Amino acid sequence: FSPTCRHCQDLAPAWKALAKKMESTGFVKKGVTVAEMDMLKNECDETVSSFPKLVLYPAVKKESKLRRKLVYQGSQELETLWDFVVENAVNLEDMEPVESVMEL
Repeated sequence: FSPTCRHCQDLAPAWKALAKKMESTGFVKKGVTVAEMDMLKNECDETVSSFPKLVLYPAVKKESKLRRKLVYQGSQELETLWDFVVENAVNLEDMEPVESVMEL
């Protein structure tokens, strides 16, 4: 996320709606967190070549989190974002590590 990015600003309403929907449907209690991070003010281990970059980090041990991430490349519509999270927000603790890019 970058506050100066027009695409990030366009995504903001759907992203906030996604966070509210996760809360109201109980996904937050199951450990799903919808967050944003200002890349101009924070450092991270993630390579960001363009904004916005949407990544799902599965509920796994820290050392395998980056290997098992899913990078979202679908539309910025609420329902498409919702479907991606619901289909992929599972505990992958017992699965083999893979890096996937999901295109919707």
